[in-house]
Amino acid sequence: MQLPGIAHAFLIGDEWQLPATVRSNVSSEAGFGRSLFQRLTTLGHSNHLLNIQYRMYPSISCFPNARLYDYQILDAAGVKQKSYEKHYLQWPMFGPYSFINVSGREAKDDLGRSRRNMVEVAVVQMLVQTLFKAWSSSSERLSIGILSPYAAQVVVIQEKPGKKYEKSDNFEVKVGVWVVTVVKFIR
Repeated sequence: MQLPGIAHAFLIGDEWQLPATVRSNVSSEAGFGRSLFQRLTTLGHSNHLLNIQYRMYPSISCFPNARLYDYQILDAAGVKQKSYEKHYLQWPMFGPYSFINVSGREAKDDLGRSRRNMVEVAVVQMLVQTLFKAWSSSSERLSIGILSPYAAQVVVIQEKPGKKYEKSDNFEVKVGVWVVTVVKFIR
C-alpha cells in the first residue's frame, strides 16, 4: 500500500466478507483473522457503503442483510421482479435455492478421510434428472450448483449425475465442495 507515486487508493470490498484463515491461536488472538477491510475500518479509515445489491434473490440476500448490515442493503428493482426468479418445476422446493434433508448411511472413502452418502447421491441424481426433463423444452440456459461439505461426496456426484449432462448445450451441472466456515457475528 506504500507504492511510490500513489496519492489515492480506492479499495472495493466488504468488512464483513469471509475473514482470513488463521490456524494459529497466537495469530488469531493478535487479530490476524480479520479481513483487510475490518482492519482499515478499525483504524478509522473512511468507508462508503454501496447499499444496492443487483445479483441475489431477495430471499437469499435477507439473511446477510439482517445479520451483517442492519437491513441497510436494498435489493435492486431487477432482482425484485417476478421474471428474475426462474422456476423450472412448480413445487415450492424448486425456487432459487433448496435445502433438502436426506437421511442415509454415510461411508468413508477409500482413504478414510472423507465421507459419502449414496442415498443422497441418488436423490441428487433424481432431482437433476427431473430438472433436465422440465428444462429440455426450453431454450434458456440453466446452471445447477450442487454443494457438499465432503470431497468424497463431490467425487461420486461428479461421476454419476454430473458427467451425464457434460455435453448438453445450455444445461450445466457444477459440483463443488462447500467449505463450512464458522463465522462469529459481532456487532
